[in-house]
Amino acid sequence: MAIDRDCVEPAYRQVKRKILEKIDSGHLAPGARVPSVRALSRMSGVSCGTVAKAIAELTRESHLKGRGRKGLVVAYRDSLSIGITGAFKERTFFNDRYYQQIMAGIETVLHPRHYAMTFRTMGDPLDRTFDGFRMDGVLTLGVGIVESRWAELLRWQGKLPVMVIGAWTMPDNRLSYVVSDSVADARRAVECLLRAGRRRVAGIFHAHQSARLEGYRQALARAGIDLDNRLVVLRDGAASLDAELERLAGLRPDAVFDSVGSIWPSLSAKLPEKSPALAVATYRDDPREWEGLDVPHVIVRQPLREMGRAATERLLGMIERREQRVTQAVLQSEIIDCLDTAPRLE
Repeated sequence: MAIDRDCVEPAYRQVKRKILEKIDSGHLAPGARVPSVRALSRMSGVSCGTVAKAIAELTRESHLKGRGRKGLVVAYRDSLSIGITGAFKERTFFNDRYYQQIMAGIETVLHPRHYAMTFRTMGDPLDRTFDGFRMDGVLTLGVGIVESRWAELLRWQGKLPVMVIGAWTMPDNRLSYVVSDSVADARRAVECLLRAGRRRVAGIFHAHQSARLEGYRQALARAGIDLDNRLVVLRDGAASLDAELERLAGLRPDAVFDSVGSIWPSLSAKLPEKSPALAVATYRDDPREWEGLDVPHVIVRQPLREMGRAATERLLGMIERREQRVTQAVLQSEIIDCLDTAPRLE
């Protein structure tokens, strides 16, 4: 029951989650008496006030109920329990803006109904991920990371409803998913750069971002521009990024499609003097992150909250109708064109 003091998740939430895990696993059955605040404080190593805050939330969310002299007992289960899993570490999950935005969408659906959520890092094999937990359905986050495990997800899907959420188009039509169309998103962003007169558009990608690379290629092809592989940087963790950007700057691009989202300032700083102002197309999920950009830019805002909400609503529909029918949706990102902050090139 001890909490992780190095985890960024607040202590009371860790206590709350651990009690929920005991309930979901059957160690605390419906009607069972919950240990006192003082006992839970000793077991978890935190103050009675911290435990009381966790207990208050669990009671407010109808996981626990007062039973007079018996104190608090586990409420009889009249709602659903949704598992949320992915190839993330728990600490990473609670700090990552990508996951935070998706979770905000998930919570808009689950919280009003007081449905329980259980977070688990993907086990190996997947069948062990929710060992001991009673799940009505599972949301799996991060399509690009779990592609190698689709066969296991398909086996999982045969046991209970599974919905995949991610930012890559899924090629396997046997899985239920809600994703954003990364090929179309990248193509539309690069086409904005090309319409502004930019012709030497560099591309920076993570090695796993093949869909975004394909969108970049499609935009160039539609404009009648041959792909120059020298203008493409694939980040695979092996080559030195600084050396790659030095090489790229020497080619004097007039625009960059930064699919990684954070590299273009380093490239801009390395460009030779009198180079054209670098126009940028990149990804930002929070409007506050692009308000201060003082370069001509195109922003791709992925519909992360919308993906979380839509996936959760579809999953609940599958559970409530007791259906295993595959359901899929591909959402479009919003493209914000702010290239007029600098003169257009002709």
